[in-house]
Amino acid sequence: MNPRFAELLIHLLHRFMELEPGAELRTDLIAEELGHIGYHPEEVSQALGWLLDRSEPPSESDMGDVVHAASRRILHEAESHYLTPEARSFLAELQNHSLLDPGETEALIERAIWMHRTSVPIDDLKFFVNTYMLGQGRLDPGQQSRVVLPFHASRH
Repeated sequence: MNPRFAELLIHLLHRFMELEPGAELRTDLIAEELGHIGYHPEEVSQALGWLLDRSEPPSESDMGDVVHAASRRILHEAESHYLTPEARSFLAELQNHSLLDPGETEALIERAIWMHRTSVPIDDLKFFVNTYMLGQGRLDPGQQSRVVLPFHASRH
């Protein structure tokens, strides 16, 4: 399992958001750019495949500079004790990019709290997220998150 899978997905989504509307997705250039910061082509290929397999083309309501308000889960004080600020920020970023839905986030928080008696280190949380995203220990086997990308994507 790639221990940096979720981080790589976030890097990819940041690159996608920088694309001009209608621009061609140049995965070779993205892979080369990510290679400069330490990712191997196989890692990038796996993450791109995962994203493209779960992608949806943007709808008219997704286009433009419209910011969609979404509800956010606020941790109870007792739960905050179990997740470091870095871990909370990481979960929020995954949710903001639609890589996790609120139910998946809830299940990951519960799993992290259940596994630790003290604060969950960011590396442990990333392990839980990576395990979930790669389908090992799937939280809800019948459900796969859909990701809306800022362009119409297809695998070539």
